[in-house]
Amino acid sequence: MRRIKINRRDFIKGNAFVAASVAGASLFVGNNPELEAAPVPATENDEGRKEFQAACPYCGVGCGTLIQVENGKIVSMRPDPQHPTNSGVQCIKGLTAAEPIYSDRLEGDTYVRKDVWEEWSKPGHGDPDYVSKTKGSFDDEHFVRVPYEKASGMVANRLAHIAKTYGGNSIGLYG
Repeated sequence: MRRIKINRRDFIKGNAFVAASVAGASLFVGNNPELEAAPVPATENDEGRKEFQAACPYCGVGCGTLIQVENGKIVSMRPDPQHPTNSGVQCIKGLTAAEPIYSDRLEGDTYVRKDVWEEWSKPGHGDPDYVSKTKGSFDDEHFVRVPYEKASGMVANRLAHIAKTYGGNSIGLYG
């Protein structure tokens, strides 16, 4: 058996990492004292807040999620402790799934990369295989606002081109 040499400093750092991991894991359990007094699913409490059971919209695991709605707006999402799949534990994507719905960036027209939209606006919609020169950058200067109908038409046209050129299995959906 080989002996592992470890100095005092590495031992302390390792213990600190383990302690932080154990403490951090409790953040994913979903014990939120403010939400423990939430109403029973599909009922309404005195404040007009309703709670519904749903599946998380992200990966294929299908974690049980309790969604609280007040005045037609989602005010809270938390893991369902009674659900057999996740037993009250949920990842951060599932816990914050409602945040993009109320983002200010989503109000108004759609964001499209400026160079992609310029290529699409050419006669005949330009090069259908065009790849953005600003890919990977999310600075506001690289985007333009485009009406939803025009942007969705561009996406549909490009997906149809990809399927026609590379076959139906070249398009996949995730989530």
